[in-house]
Amino acid sequence: ASASTAGPTTLDAAEAGVPAGEAKAKDPASSTPKTKQSSASLFARVMAALLYGVSSLGVMFVNKLVLSAYGFPQPQLVALAQFIATATILYTCSALGVLRIPPLSAAVVKDVGPVSVLFLCNVLSGLAGTKEINIPMFTALRRFSILFTMMLQWLVLGDKPSATVAMSVILMLFGALIAAAYDLTFDAYGYAMIMLNNAFTAGNGVYLKKASLSPLMTKWAVMYYNSLFSALLLSAVVLVTEQEALTAVLAFPGWRDGVFVALFVSSAAMGCLLNYAIYVCTTTNSALTTTVVGCLKNVLTTFVSMVVMTDYQFTPLNFVG
Repeated sequence: ASASTAGPTTLDAAEAGVPAGEAKAKDPASSTPKTKQSSASLFARVMAALLYGVSSLGVMFVNKLVLSAYGFPQPQLVALAQFIATATILYTCSALGVLRIPPLSAAVVKDVGPVSVLFLCNVLSGLAGTKEINIPMFTALRRFSILFTMMLQWLVLGDKPSATVAMSVILMLFGALIAAAYDLTFDAYGYAMIMLNNAFTAGNGVYLKKASLSPLMTKWAVMYYNSLFSALLLSAVVLVTEQEALTAVLAFPGWRDGVFVALFVSSAAMGCLLNYAIYVCTTTNSALTTTVVGCLKNVLTTFVSMVVMTDYQFTPLNFVG
């Protein structure tokens, strides 16, 4: 949940192990001279990818428990809690002088506004898809986000994929098509949400990378304003379209269950970590790398959820896909 995809922040050039003047970070697979400097950069890129994979895995399972196992009625409020937690933590750190966030300006809105809109749509569609589809199929269909990201990264940033990368993407999509063809729990609405999630993941990742290249924006500024704008937009959407649902949320019996409350708070806190991890991975590597890492960690997600969750129905071809 997502969810891309999605959503997002970077290390400073020094922290990422990338030269300060470097405008674009290449993928780990890029061929570079094997020097000490390039080795350090590769290590930073690998660690950024691992941070994203682990945090994304944790958020997915916690959200699945909150939305499906406990039946929390509003996935939008889960996303809102994550946005508020991220913005509150960063604002507090800024007020204490721990980090610096530039004041709000038209330039900030121009740089971060598109990212926030795409990020919000990415999270909402990911949460909706997670609720409607079992995790193995969710992770299989999420592979299409790689294709979308690869194409958009080429169009917007001019990063043309190599033939090897393109062939790898095709093979991953082939597996997803096999899995979808033999899915006994097919849900049209859930499938539609996942495909929208894929598109928003691609857009969010690519435009996040583009925003990170702005000299005005730091990683903390992108994280803070992205979460703040997304929280404001989502609050307006909920108040206008989900007024009756708010009553159901207030009356939700899970608020009296200590385990559920702990899971809900954990989801908000882990959402903050995930925002940071997405930004780090996207800016240290690339939007395509972040998307591929998201699909790689889904291998573990798929097998664990087949055992832990009860909504997966096994068929040999679906399993192979």
